[in-house]
Amino acid sequence: MGRRLRWRDNIPSKAFVAPLTAVSFVTGLLDATTYASFGTFASAQTGNVIILIISIIHALKEARPINTTASLVAYVICGGLGGQIANLVGTRIRWWVMLSCFLQVILLAVPTGLVFRHVLDPDVQNDQWILLLLLAASSGFQIAIARTCGVGEIPTAMLSTPIADLITDPALFKPQLCGQPVTGRNRRIAYIFSIVSGTVVGAWMHRRTGFKWTLLLGTILRTVMLAWVAVLPAETQKEATERMTIERSTSRGRWKNGLHREMLGIEEEPQVDSNEAYARA
Repeated sequence: MGRRLRWRDNIPSKAFVAPLTAVSFVTGLLDATTYASFGTFASAQTGNVIILIISIIHALKEARPINTTASLVAYVICGGLGGQIANLVGTRIRWWVMLSCFLQVILLAVPTGLVFRHVLDPDVQNDQWILLLLLAASSGFQIAIARTCGVGEIPTAMLSTPIADLITDPALFKPQLCGQPVTGRNRRIAYIFSIVSGTVVGAWMHRRTGFKWTLLLGTILRTVMLAWVAVLPAETQKEATERMTIERSTSRGRWKNGLHREMLGIEEEPQVDSNEAYARA
């Protein structure tokens, strides 16, 4: 009975901060080696969209649109699937987070094994899109967890928004080292450092050892993350009560605000997600 309840526990948002920061290192690692090998990112889809467009209009001589398309499509499908499942079953329920992380590891382990067994060759163009399809699918499930667990400062796969949020943060130059109101600043700094350092290590490893060994390191690190998530603390009764209170108040606020706007004929405004509100609280 105890084990069953543990798998159904909710993991508090704050417990995701360290694992997501570490996962961001792997994102940088893998994006460095996939771009160096294939001219395409496994996670940074903003770059992929730009690469795809300029390759379609022939503004890039050595573009490989099939690689970029495979990465983008797999990322969108798996990210959407993971996000919608999380919305249905619970965004921070342990069994779903564990299952998602397990799928991410499998989607990294399969191409790693295929490359080491010489079934797929990263130097063969017809094999590259298959590798990118699997790696981007893993990234899609990863971003779904990152965006639904209530830690908005650590998206794990992009830099533009976190950098913009950091440099416009009112608490950027506050001398305070921890606690409110500098929690968001500290998380963004740690995230940016993690993904940049992962990119540096990935680029260095790719230059020294090539694609397959960099991919192997990424797979090993993601397996460690899976074990880490398994032992994350469960939400306490107090945290659960606070979360439910915030969710109820958010729901009531949305209903009242929506009714008021409907009566006045005002268009709907974007709402704050209850997970993010709970994380801020």
